[in-house]
Amino acid sequence: MNGPRSIENLGVVATGDTWMNWRHARHPKTGAELLLGSLSRGGFVVIDPATVRTLFMGTPDFAVPTLEVLLQAGLHLVGVYTQPDRPKGRGQALAAPPGKEMAQRHGIPVYQPQKLRAPEVVEELRALAPDLIVSLLDHDEAE
Repeated sequence: MNGPRSIENLGVVATGDTWMNWRHARHPKTGAELLLGSLSRGGFVVIDPATVRTLFMGTPDFAVPTLEVLLQAGLHLVGVYTQPDRPKGRGQALAAPPGKEMAQRHGIPVYQPQKLRAPEVVEELRALAPDLIVSLLDHDEAE
């Protein structure tokens, strides 16, 4: 790889008053994969993606490409939260959301709570201790 390449789907991450713009790059001497985060103050933070405990939240089809990018970036995915399986089609057989299917193919734990705000789900999230949460939820999922 020649120089850093952008992870466009990660884009800008905001935490409080700090903004991070993430880029994917290789260390010039070791060749190790890195995430470079440029702070709103103009400084740089260098992070080994394998050390970033990442939690992904997303159900719709448009969330899958972002999950793919996170996997390609080498982030340590500690879990995927998605809506429960739903009846689909004429036979109303239960169908798994696309994000669940991808997570299972990669051996990532899947969580499918009815409500994210339920106390037991909040405790579950705390126990996972993510460093980064990437959320592509529609309004109904966030409640």
